[in-house]
Amino acid sequence: MSLYSPRCRLPRTFLLAAALALTVPAQGAPPDGARFKDWGTRCEALPEGKGQLCHIYQTVSVKDKDKPNDQPLLNVAVLYPPGKDTPLALFTVPLGVLLPAGMGLQVDEGETTRFGYELCMPQGCRGGLELKPEVIEALKRGKQAKVIVVDAKRRAAAIPVSLQGFTAAFDSLK
Repeated sequence: MSLYSPRCRLPRTFLLAAALALTVPAQGAPPDGARFKDWGTRCEALPEGKGQLCHIYQTVSVKDKDKPNDQPLLNVAVLYPPGKDTPLALFTVPLGVLLPAGMGLQVDEGETTRFGYELCMPQGCRGGLELKPEVIEALKRGKQAKVIVVDAKRRAAAIPVSLQGFTAAFDSLK
């Protein structure tokens, strides 16, 4: 899957900014397509041979009896933006969420970290969260995260995200 594909939902402007900001060396990057239990890796070559941009991801889908394929409910991508030491998590959910309510991330039964939506596109609405060291450690120790969204009818929903394989996948990014 390409970072430009609608399923991945990383905007072209982000990738262009990343390409212009810094050359990312290919050494030390995870192998493209590697699996770490419930987490996968994707790498894209940056324009003009400036290295590659890699991220780890997980897609949470639901079965729809009326459709032949599972329907994506949440896409999580974690990456180090070029030139930054703080990783960024991007969460994309389907359209129809209550934007002012924002999103939340909770690991196991810990505190919920709230953050806002940045952008809605035809493929869904996306919010980003810089992952502070204490959140990274909680994700590494945890069993399950929940991404909390509020729908247009003001009903909160907690979308489960498996943390099996997160530590190995995350550590492969550096």
